[in-house]
Amino acid sequence: LLIGAVSVFLLLAENDYDIGKALGMRENETSSTDAEVVTVAAMAVITAPKDEYNFLLVCGEDGEELSFMAEICVTLSTAKITVDAVSAQQVLSYNGRMLTVAEIFRDYPYDLINCYRENCDVTFDKYFRLTDSRFKSLMTDLGSITVMIEQDIPYTVDDVTYTFRKGENYLTSDLLLKYMTLSAVGEQLLANQEQALCAVLRTHFTDALVNGGEAYFSSFISYFSTDVSIYDYLSAADVINTLLRSSPTIEAVS
Repeated sequence: LLIGAVSVFLLLAENDYDIGKALGMRENETSSTDAEVVTVAAMAVITAPKDEYNFLLVCGEDGEELSFMAEICVTLSTAKITVDAVSAQQVLSYNGRMLTVAEIFRDYPYDLINCYRENCDVTFDKYFRLTDSRFKSLMTDLGSITVMIEQDIPYTVDDVTYTFRKGENYLTSDLLLKYMTLSAVGEQLLANQEQALCAVLRTHFTDALVNGGEAYFSSFISYFSTDVSIYDYLSAADVINTLLRSSPTIEAVS
């Protein structure tokens, strides 16, 4: 998910864009020493070849059930990131047949991303795909997130019933995936998935990425099947850092 935020700036590098000019900074804001901290506006306005970038995130084990799928939209002019969960029951046209997202993922997992792109009006700039096990490993490395639960939620695993308790919950990797797949059904499950993904971004899409830089990026890119490379990150690092420091708004569509 962090990698998804990185890729929004790839076209800057491809168009030989001037980073300082793109950020609208004054000269004294574009340089610093190791002992200095670059000061940016609370909400940086970033210009690029286009203003809106869209990404597709898919999680699930091959040949099994889809765990979750989401569209992530980044609007540069307002430094805003929105998360929109995709229903597994959404129907798509696949090779002349009408199949649900869940059915395509189960039977043709490597065709889902292209099929979804072909069925949507939205143009997706990049995609990110990972398995359940890699998602849990990634979140183990990142750390737990906090989710506010309005009421007790029972869920069942291997015929044993457990409960997400009402109130503030600190969800680890395995519990987070269970919350995103077992905490509800229908529209409420989609809302829970959006809530959790926003919490991941708010918790971990921070100055830690600025401070860690290339090493931070490299340590997590291997979790994903994606068309984003380390070269893409290095080409856009200055813009990424400015976005991180601007405290972008992160919110769910639901």
